[in-house]
Amino acid sequence: MPENLFGLPTHVLLQHVVVVLLPLAAIASTLVALWAWYRHHFGVATLVATFLITLAVPLTTQSGESLASRLPDSQAIAEHVAAGNRVLWVAALFGLCLFAVVALDLRRRAAEEEVALAPEEAWVVRHLPASWRAEAPGWTSPAMILARVLLVVAAVLVFLVVIQAGHTGAHAVWSDYPNLQP
Repeated sequence: MPENLFGLPTHVLLQHVVVVLLPLAAIASTLVALWAWYRHHFGVATLVATFLITLAVPLTTQSGESLASRLPDSQAIAEHVAAGNRVLWVAALFGLCLFAVVALDLRRRAAEEEVALAPEEAWVVRHLPASWRAEAPGWTSPAMILARVLLVVAAVLVFLVVIQAGHTGAHAVWSDYPNLQP
């Protein structure tokens, strides 16, 4: 990955993808967890979009670590690097929770013949093993409830860690300007 794009450090550009789109994915995923209609119509699309957005997280942390290695040591930068690493882990947990909700819901609904699947859901089901169209195991309902709760918790955590990483990053950048007035 290049260290600079358009004359700016790559991290400065990539972090905007994470700061803007990851919280939007968290909002959409909360809708997936809490609203059946949204989950049935946009669950797969939300999962795909979230997967693509979360790919930017390791790229952003990697470019940030590269940038940090070129800067003088500072406590503010160290705090920001730690906060960025938390975003990485929370985003991974968040993506897994979303996958669990969408997969469990699709598994349950694919077995019900009278349920109409959205076009992208039908495409996914056609490409899965035939056993997915058989009756869903009894544990899927309790697992679905747990996955939905964990998804909402993970979505809240996404907001918290992204805000913390953004705040520590802004502090690291702007703390060297003592005469800057709020």
